Amino acid sequence: MPGKAKNLTLQSCKIMTTNLKNAYYFIATSILIVVAMFYLKFALIPLCFGALLAILINPVILWIQKFVKIHILAYLMVTILLLIIFGIPLTLISLSVVSLVEDQSLEMVDVSNTVADYRKTIETSQWSQYIDMSNIKEILASGASKVQELMTFVIVDSVSFITNAGLAILFSYFLSAYYTNAKRKILEDSNRVERKRIKEVISRIPTVLRSYVFGTGLVMLIISICTYVLFLMVGLDHALLWSVIIGLLTIIPFIGSAIGIMLPLGYSLMQNGSVSEFLIILFGYLIIQQIEGNFITPKIVGDKVGLNPFIIIISMLLLSQVWGIAGVMLTIPIVAVMKVLLEEYQMDLLAEIVFSSKENNDNKED
Repeated sequence: MPGKAKNLTLQSCKIMTTNLKNAYYFIATSILIVVAMFYLKFALIPLCFGALLAILINPVILWIQKFVKIHILAYLMVTILLLIIFGIPLTLISLSVVSLVEDQSLEMVDVSNTVADYRKTIETSQWSQYIDMSNIKEILASGASKVQELMTFVIVDSVSFITNAGLAILFSYFLSAYYTNAKRKILEDSNRVERKRIKEVISRIPTVLRSYVFGTGLVMLIISICTYVLFLMVGLDHALLWSVIIGLLTIIPFIGSAIGIMLPLGYSLMQNGSVSEFLIILFGYLIIQQIEGNFITPKIVGDKVGLNPFIIIISMLLLSQVWGIAGVMLTIPIVAVMKVLLEEYQMDLLAEIVFSSKENNDNKED
């Protein structure tokens, strides 16, 4: 018995040492990756978007190649279809946003007069007894300034986004064209154990990413429709534009929807200065968010990715500093790929502790 206990102790120490070693390698590798991401972001950002695009459209390309054998023609057909589906709406949205920024009603010259009107409205309303009026002018002025800064930032950053999108389409073609041959070559040069692992990784990563992207896209559509109905009910101008922007910003985890609602709220105040309309939009959107967070997203997206929300937030903050808006959009796909790699390369404990969501752990305990 003492010998058996000693063996168990040695085995436990060996497992702990292995886990610590894996954790060290993971941290060191992560630091090197972050440094490379910062200095090579000019190429890595479009490359990541290109890889994601290639993964999403590859099944469609393979289906078209049953009828059109030439890969480049199949790819061009899919690309043109995507440009029609997404390019036209995005162009119209960009033009509408530019028009709004140039609109005299949003010029900062008029902000002081507008803010004074809002303050007078609030002072004479029933809400004045619940609001501290000493700082209301500064708050409104600051809010109006932030709304305009945010809209200007979106326009400026869209130029960089268009450049990255063009490179992503180019990279996705090459990734899609050479994927089959590269996979076959890698599998041929691998031993049996490694070959099985690579096949599992190649199978799991596209499944996880497609589930997340298509599920998120459907949620974005539902949010856009719900907010469009809300804005129509209150008579907000440009209701379709604001609802589409909110839907698109849903792709940013946790904070995207909060950023999105700031724009129509600020515009509502500038449109007619109605506090009641402002509050109806705010509380109506909060109700939509509660329904989306508790019912829509869990049913549609489910726990396909199964990531720890805390890790997503930390990763999003880090990637936003390194890659800006592009890093925020790519946070969940990148973290999901890292989780799959850790699980497949015998780092299950580290993957479960760091990346797994509470729901996943609860299901395992049950």
